[in-house]
Amino acid sequence: MSFQQRSDTGGSPMSTITGIIIAVLFFLLLFYLTKIVFTVLWYAAPILFIASLIIDHTVFLGYAKWIGGQLKKNAIVGIGAIVLSALLFPLTALFLLGKALFRKKVKDAQRDYEIRTKGELIDYEVVDEDEMMDEDLRLPPIEQEPRRSSRSTNSEYDDLFR
Repeated sequence: MSFQQRSDTGGSPMSTITGIIIAVLFFLLLFYLTKIVFTVLWYAAPILFIASLIIDHTVFLGYAKWIGGQLKKNAIVGIGAIVLSALLFPLTALFLLGKALFRKKVKDAQRDYEIRTKGELIDYEVVDEDEMMDEDLRLPPIEQEPRRSSRSTNSEYDDLFR
């Protein structure tokens, strides 16, 4: 025996069409917002790229070495990385800036931790010569005693070498 369940939505075809229209409008809105964001990033990308080079130039060098390594391992993946980096230049510049800022923040935190634990180093301290000439700090001169030979001169062994 089989059971069939039937649901009745009211029979209005407008509810389906309304849902489709709302979905299309949502995706159009999402598309135009993304287009605006990419347009702003496209014009800001050179500034972001230069800022990332100023903050930490090793980020760019590391990225270039990574792409070079991809070219050596698998040429197709390396070429794909180069093409995507060029086409998505605004995202690449934003990524490099974010990585440079993160590294700078980590270095600052490490430096602050070292200062808190070890203290701040100073270059030198000037000491007045007047303090160094204090008579209480001077030691008396050492009197030197004549050297005594620890060997006895009346041994048969020493006579062998004379």
